[in-house]
Amino acid sequence: FTLVYNGDYIGNNAKFDLTTINIPTRPGWSRSIVIMGGPSPSTDEDGNSIKPKESFAGKVFKKIPVWVIHQLSNRFLDSDLAFLHYQEQEREKRGGDSSSVYFMPAPADRAINAFRQWKTKYAHVPLPLPPPIKSRSVLFDRYSQHTIHCRHCQEGLKWVRKSALRTKGALALGVLMAATKFHILGGSVVVLSIGILALLKFLEKGFLV
Repeated sequence: FTLVYNGDYIGNNAKFDLTTINIPTRPGWSRSIVIMGGPSPSTDEDGNSIKPKESFAGKVFKKIPVWVIHQLSNRFLDSDLAFLHYQEQEREKRGGDSSSVYFMPAPADRAINAFRQWKTKYAHVPLPLPPPIKSRSVLFDRYSQHTIHCRHCQEGLKWVRKSALRTKGALALGVLMAATKFHILGGSVVVLSIGILALLKFLEKGFLV
């Protein structure tokens, strides 16, 4: 099931395109592929394409590793994952058709209504949904849900773990230096290494859970 969002930026004629491709993999589970088109070229009065000037933020964004963007995106989607998971279970408890269970009058709900109609017509699942997932580590199993399928995040995970090994080496060196006349420098290295290791541990967790 594919959803396409076309938006306008306030103040200019540029467009924003967002497409999500949602593929059911088994009862209660789907894989979502998100494609962000970004601002598309605007047009002048004659219909000629005008390439938008790239902003400073856009230039900086291009320099950010893809795996960092994936980590931020996944954390943003976590709230939707948890909410939709338990809402689906609640809908099953209430029974009946979705149109009668939920009142969705807003224009933003049209995509949901379209999905429900598509599901009823083309993707009816005769089996009941699996029981609710109570464990956070299972619901947010980032490694099996994303990392194992993404070469960017696999590279990012390798980089984080390799950086952690190097930082541990620097930490050991700092500890040795702290016992010498360079104890001030050694102490600074120890404190900095501990901080970096904590950050790397946080990043590693984003690839796993």
